[in-house]
Amino acid sequence: METILAFDLGTGGVKAALYQACGNCPCLAEAFLEYSTFNPAGLPGYREQRPSDWWGAVLSSTQAVLQRARLSGDTVQAIGLSGHSLGMVALDQRGNLLEEYTPIWSDDRADKQADEYFKRIPYETWYRTTGNGFPRGTYPLFKILWKKQHHQEIFNRAVCYIGTKDYINYLLTGVIATDPSYASGCGGYNLKKRAYSSTLFDAAELSPAIFPSIINSGAVIGGLTGDAATALGLKKGIKVICGGVDNGLMALGARCMEEGDHYLSLGTSSWIALASKEPVLDFQKKPYVFDHVIEDRYISSTCIFSAGYTLRWVRDQFFSEWDPETAYDEINRLAKDVPPGSRGLFFNPSLAGGSEIEPSHNIRGAIAGLEQCHTRGDIARAAMEGVALNLKTARNVLSGYKALQPRMLIVGGGAKSALWRQIFADVFQIDIQITQVQQSAAALGAAALCAQALEICDIKTVLDEAHGNEEITHPGKWVSAYQSIHPRFEKAAELIAQLSLLCRDKD
Repeated sequence: METILAFDLGTGGVKAALYQACGNCPCLAEAFLEYSTFNPAGLPGYREQRPSDWWGAVLSSTQAVLQRARLSGDTVQAIGLSGHSLGMVALDQRGNLLEEYTPIWSDDRADKQADEYFKRIPYETWYRTTGNGFPRGTYPLFKILWKKQHHQEIFNRAVCYIGTKDYINYLLTGVIATDPSYASGCGGYNLKKRAYSSTLFDAAELSPAIFPSIINSGAVIGGLTGDAATALGLKKGIKVICGGVDNGLMALGARCMEEGDHYLSLGTSSWIALASKEPVLDFQKKPYVFDHVIEDRYISSTCIFSAGYTLRWVRDQFFSEWDPETAYDEINRLAKDVPPGSRGLFFNPSLAGGSEIEPSHNIRGAIAGLEQCHTRGDIARAAMEGVALNLKTARNVLSGYKALQPRMLIVGGGAKSALWRQIFADVFQIDIQITQVQQSAAALGAAALCAQALEICDIKTVLDEAHGNEEITHPGKWVSAYQSIHPRFEKAAELIAQLSLLCRDKD
């Protein structure tokens, strides 16, 4: 049997999936390995991970899926990767890591550097060129300027900054390259020209050469090196596909490819994304846009930065006596018995800061309305409602640009919760759809690109077969309750944003 190995390098961990490399590429086994996000400096806005943890998780998850499928590494014919966005792993001239920790996408330490940059290039001009609608300080271009100011030695030694999946591809193949979907999140990319912008880099007094060269998402980046093959237990020389950013590959895996297609990703972070032939740009609300992994398409999205991460925080803080694997069952059991509105609790889920759809990117998480009568079940349900209510605001932004279908596919780990799906159906007042593809959408997208590169079958055949049976959750008895709660939740978010700014040391 020949197989395809696909990885989804997410914020909370890596998802590995092994697919049979024939016919419609059925999934044979899956595995998930968590890793941590750190704040070594102990300062607000700093969110870092260790690239060594990504690699360790890739190694362990590879063995896990092979063991579960009862297959040897000799069966693997191709590897494809999806990676969380806005990465900037610093490498020296020999290709060695320069730092143990690297900022991840939600790290917003570079606000001041962005402010200085926009004295030379108007912010609106930059946004309309790049489509980069996350908070400004999260983009690699400005984090590099921060590095130049605060860690001159590292800046001087760095010859290249690469993204998450591109770093793993480099360890696999020895080749440094990226694809359009990942490059479009660097802070210096021209969406319409699908290339780095010399104008934007000149304004930063940097060269585009600090980022990798760009090849197609579905192109073969190289063959597996001998060292990587030994570490993984695979054959030397197997094909490694360039892959793409998580937003683009999850869109592919969710069958979001044609004009107006849209879906909800409910993972560590969460976003609502739609596919289109032209980027959806609006300077007021700033939808963020990536190149799709499919040529001649864009993915325009609105998001919140903490969704599954918020529920994971609730798990760790209030359900720590439970095994991490079963704690979510207990959370759902207790939350199910709590009425809509969580007995007067509002849980703002912005534990990783605010996106552009929120009142301020300085907003932080908050539990409002606590009384001594409240239980951890109330807090659990309030967290689930807070994520859904925040994403209702995000969906309202996109519905102002295009007519959205009255049905939405949910992918990601949160899609497994029947209670959460019902809350979404009632908050959004639409049908919520799930299929067999839940946490595997990005990995499935990477596998589909591999199948195409191996000339096994076309992408559509892989996706249609993988999704299989669907389940629909219809709006129910809580619709009217959430219609009343949502505007009050938005008002509370405005007040929490003001309070968060008072609490945060911006110096």
